[in-house]
Amino acid sequence: MTATATRINYRRRRALAALFVVVALLVVAFSVTQAQSAGATSHAGKATFTYVYVAPGDTLWSIATTYAPDRDPQQEITDIQNLNGLSDASLVPGQRLALP
Repeated sequence: MTATATRINYRRRRALAALFVVVALLVVAFSVTQAQSAGATSHAGKATFTYVYVAPGDTLWSIATTYAPDRDPQQEITDIQNLNGLSDASLVPGQRLALP
């Protein structure tokens, strides 16, 4: 084997070793990220909500005052909207709402 061939083989091995290190680091980073997001999910999964179905004529105000009479209705409405991803106060009969 010539000196040039030996240098090429050495470069290939060095490139493969560097590639292996990069892939290993990516796998470790991905695993850590997944473990962290799984931990966050497990904490979020422990929250329990009361669910109600919107009846004809229901409004966010009527639901807020019925299910949280001790709280400020405006704050309860804001919390319901945020929790359910509602952009406005429009409700549809049969719609399922999570209550904080």
